[in-house]
Amino acid sequence: MPNVPLSRIGISDLYYAMMLTDPVDAPPTYGPVKRLPGLQSAAVARNASTANNYADNKVYEAASQLGDQTLTLGLIDVTPDVAAEWFGLEYKDGALSVGEINPGYMAIMYKYTYSNGTFRYIRHGKAKPTFSDETTNTKGNTITFQNGTYPFALASFSNGDNPEVWIHSDDENLPEAITPAVLEANFFADPLWLPGDGDAAGPEV
Repeated sequence: MPNVPLSRIGISDLYYAMMLTDPVDAPPTYGPVKRLPGLQSAAVARNASTANNYADNKVYEAASQLGDQTLTLGLIDVTPDVAAEWFGLEYKDGALSVGEINPGYMAIMYKYTYSNGTFRYIRHGKAKPTFSDETTNTKGNTITFQNGTYPFALASFSNGDNPEVWIHSDDENLPEAITPAVLEANFFADPLWLPGDGDAAGPEV
């Protein structure tokens, strides 16, 4: 990575994969990775807290920790088949039955674009969606685009591995074989892939 901070100027390429298993003694498993177009924003709330311990009339030590973490995605919309998959609803013969939700966990993957054309790839390995409130207004004299926001609770893997991963496309510590094209192909192909795994996706991806 460059030795000066760079501005983020965009976000794109939302992929997800539903989690199948999350065992204590093995890595989680996922279903097929799917792309969902229309990503506008991603906001992560970490709810971090700090505390000071006082002695000798001063701050003797400080501690900090993360709290409950959430992800909120801004999307153009979610189609009925995706809503059924995310929220555990019935979708049959073109009708989505919206009742009590039963969402499953999933991996969420996307990337930031930096001002120099490089990327940060981001993965949340265990996210559970919930329905958000909806407000839609009537059409007026000017066009107003009305899009959706979709909140997720972020959880930890049962085996203790870290579920959130960042990879920068220009990181000097990446293995030599992990070119930007290899990174792009592999990151979105497998919700558990890391650069040390090599070019597992192969040239067909």
